[in-house]
Amino acid sequence: MANKFCYNCGSELEEGTVYCGNCGAKQEIVEETKVPIQEPEPQTFENNVEVQEPEPQTFENNVEVQESEPKRTSINSKTKIIIAGIACAVVAIVIVIMCLVSCQSNITLDGKFELIDGGGSFTFHDSDKTFDFHGDEQGDDKGTFKVDQDKNEVICKFDSDGTKTTYKTDGEYFYFDDYSGDAEPKVTNQRVSYFDTAEGTPYRTTISIEIIFNADGTYSREWESHCEMDSRLNSETMKHGTYTVDDSTGLVSMTDEEGEKTHGIIRDGAYYDQVYEKE
Repeated sequence: MANKFCYNCGSELEEGTVYCGNCGAKQEIVEETKVPIQEPEPQTFENNVEVQEPEPQTFENNVEVQESEPKRTSINSKTKIIIAGIACAVVAIVIVIMCLVSCQSNITLDGKFELIDGGGSFTFHDSDKTFDFHGDEQGDDKGTFKVDQDKNEVICKFDSDGTKTTYKTDGEYFYFDDYSGDAEPKVTNQRVSYFDTAEGTPYRTTISIEIIFNADGTYSREWESHCEMDSRLNSETMKHGTYTVDDSTGLVSMTDEEGEKTHGIIRDGAYYDQVYEKE
């Protein structure tokens, strides 16, 4: 398209003029660049509501691939309670195990143990689990022993005849009832009774002992021996006296009417009258 005015002098020019008639300057023809006007895409409305065109979908092997948002993991309150309960249970189990380990007995017998009422002593050698026994009436003996930590028992095996005797122990005392025949010693309120049966030929003798501890600090002790052969009382002894109990050890000290002192010990509801104390 030609310029309408001279670019040099500004005189009006006719269309198609190459040289200005006023100043003679050659005119440059400036072509107009037409910029296409983009028409807006038609929008679809249904019931005056714009309808959005669906986005293009992606297919792999003719199968639509859907883009999923990352899942959010949420812990509800019920799950939290369950987790907390499990954690508490684990902690409780650990505490119980630690208590059991710490409370487990660790009894070691080593050294000399003397019968409180006299008549014998044990000397234990923990290094090789052997012992030496001295008895005023039974004579001397020796043997081996082992300690059952779970039951708080010491089992002694004597070399002379191979017999085994089981004692209860706490490390400072060890004791036995010496009447492990027909019945175990039992404490009912303040009453203690136990029996021993001795087999023999041609008869059997049953010895029974009953001790009654009264609330006023007195006691009575009855000793009976029955002969099965003639079914009659063979001998009977009754003693009375006073007693005291050491609450910390369970040791019972008795003094009869004649001034004779005897001792026993109460452990877990049982009474034992043969008590060895560590020197």
